[in-house]
Amino acid sequence: MKINRTLLLLATLFTISGCATTNLENNETLFKNPDPQIEALHVKAYNYDVGNGVEKNQAKANAFYLQAAQAGDPRSMMNYSINRFYGDGIQSDPIDAFYWIDKARLSTQQTPDMKLKWRIRAFYDEVEKNLTEEQKKEARSKK
Repeated sequence: MKINRTLLLLATLFTISGCATTNLENNETLFKNPDPQIEALHVKAYNYDVGNGVEKNQAKANAFYLQAAQAGDPRSMMNYSINRFYGDGIQSDPIDAFYWIDKARLSTQQTPDMKLKWRIRAFYDEVEKNLTEEQKKEARSKK
């Protein structure tokens, strides 16, 4: 089953609201990075990614996603991985995409946000099935 990139990105809209906040529709706890600078990077990246209040610019979105991902934000890791896998605003690189989605998967093992975990796992499965064992090993050996 191919994961729809737009649906994955729109799903992260709900994760912008915050960790200790509540989604009014279904009363779920949502992830928010506790570091306001990292959170701001993620929000800025997302805004460029979908054209929310700014002109849509995938290249800028990816630059901000990468900064936030490198700082440890799992939503940015996932979104950067999605864009990297599909080549949206950046050259497609399935091995790098797997590196980031695997890192996101590992970084959310302790989070209570099951929807975020599910989104990451669903995309992880999508990328993983497109790689050989050697490619997965190469991605995991990156530092």
